[in-house]
Amino acid sequence: MKSDLHIALMQIDIHWEQIDKNLQQITEQLTRLPSATELVLLPEMFATGFSMHADKLAQSMDGTIVQWMKQQAREHRMILCGSVIIHEHGKYWNRLIWAQPDGQLGTYDKRHLFAYAGEDKFYTPGNRRLIARVNGWRIALYICYDLRFPVWCAQQPTDDGSAAYDVLAIVACWPASRIEAWDLLLRARALENQAYVIGVNRVGEEPPINRQDSHGILYTGHSAVVDPTGKWLYQSTQPRPEIITYTLSAQHLQQVRERFPFLRDRDHFTILHHR
Repeated sequence: MKSDLHIALMQIDIHWEQIDKNLQQITEQLTRLPSATELVLLPEMFATGFSMHADKLAQSMDGTIVQWMKQQAREHRMILCGSVIIHEHGKYWNRLIWAQPDGQLGTYDKRHLFAYAGEDKFYTPGNRRLIARVNGWRIALYICYDLRFPVWCAQQPTDDGSAAYDVLAIVACWPASRIEAWDLLLRARALENQAYVIGVNRVGEEPPINRQDSHGILYTGHSAVVDPTGKWLYQSTQPRPEIITYTLSAQHLQQVRERFPFLRDRDHFTILHHR
């Protein structure tokens, strides 16, 4: 890393299963971002809400949502990142798309599917991590429920003993009923991995998961930026749409790792995939 990283988090109220309406509101908000912005994070399933109606809402990688992401990234000269319902090879995926201004795409399929909401019945789990790069920064990308699993999020050993990534970025639809866990886990992942953590969550309400439930699912945001010592740099405290811009300091990250070289003492491990 030689320069700071300028990021933006879009904490939005997602219109339930209304793709065109969601893309329109984000398109309008992108015009308000500072020109220096390099990376924009959108919530999980930003175009539909956290829906299990994959058969109705899923698109291909050539569909309108991914093409819209590529177009917006190109027009605004910013990387656009968020998860989308994708249909590919006869399966449905909760797939994070990393859309660069040059048209290149990175993808990450959500590893930990939220069985409590039945996500595992409709979607296929991924089996590989994605660490993207921008201006010398290494960004590890995850989706919502992945945040609960420290091994999957951990800094894996590198040949020279350095950190595998500098930023852990997570896009989410994390409900208000468990928001204390979200707050705690964001700080824990930052502290144990000596990396910045940026988490974007949605606001608003979705229909209940089960027909027996009388209330919908409430989301209150709490999108945040955490420094590599686990300190809050920014935390959204109001349950309303908000555009959060922040500059991550390369110098601060380097100083933390040099002063507290804890990553040198981490355990070496290998994740074995059985699926």
